[in-house]
Amino acid sequence: MELSPLCPGRPRPAYAHRPGQTPHPRSHPDGHCRGTPEPEPVAVSAAAWRQSAEYLFGFDLYNEGYFWEAHEAWEHLWRGADADPALRDFLQGIIQVAGSALKVAVDNRKGARTLAARAADHLERVAQSPYMGIDVRHLAATLRRTHSPPAHLAPR
Repeated sequence: MELSPLCPGRPRPAYAHRPGQTPHPRSHPDGHCRGTPEPEPVAVSAAAWRQSAEYLFGFDLYNEGYFWEAHEAWEHLWRGADADPALRDFLQGIIQVAGSALKVAVDNRKGARTLAARAADHLERVAQSPYMGIDVRHLAATLRRTHSPPAHLAPR
């Protein structure tokens, strides 16, 4: 299933990082993020998620197979969400969904199952559904039922 990009003009990384298969994006001399500063935490509002390019771009990255990069995009939002427990749980959940997808991509099924279960734990703590455009109850139930991440994620 092809999804239309949410941030179509934004450049994509040179490659999708796969641990043990590609240069680490930050630490390896050939990494696609080498020499760029670590992004600062970014605040995102659960009420204004549609205006957050960083949040939306994370979905583009995930849907295009850039799981490590999606994790990184959402982690900066998570680090900026100190005061809102629901937002932190939600962001931690989707970060772990991306981590689970990365484990699938490198054929680590046990790691993928573990991260899928942790993601479901975080998402189940979010009382409101949908939250930031994601049906968190459905996503958590899918993670519990399949023990693996969905092929695509898209806010509505």
